[in-house]
Amino acid sequence: MKLDKKTMIAFMVISFCIVLFETLNSFYLVKSIELFEQFHKRTGASLDVYITNQMINYMSSVSLFVIFNLYNYFLNEKLRINVLYKGIFSLFIIANILFKIFVYPQDTIFYFLSIILQCILLIWIIVFKEREK
Repeated sequence: MKLDKKTMIAFMVISFCIVLFETLNSFYLVKSIELFEQFHKRTGASLDVYITNQMINYMSSVSLFVIFNLYNYFLNEKLRINVLYKGIFSLFIIANILFKIFVYPQDTIFYFLSIILQCILLIWIIVFKEREK
């Protein structure tokens, strides 16, 4: 099965929204003085370490969706979507969701919107079927 244009655009729009919400969430976390003070009390680390920690978390959560979109865009005509495609991307998205929920929980609206969109993308990938042309 190959992705048709409509499905590929839908995947890209959902992934773009996830990246947007992750970006806004990272901006909020880096700019919040209260969150830095909580981090500083727990760890004793400096502002540079806090910002580096937030940026590493941001890059790790965004890179999955960038790779997903690049894969779909450039290899759409050459490679087919099969169980391996669904399994690999589903596994990575599930791991990202679980990491966010259990390891790095937050209480911002962008955090929750990102998780909801990741769940939607995961369900869409799993139930994706070939459309007869």
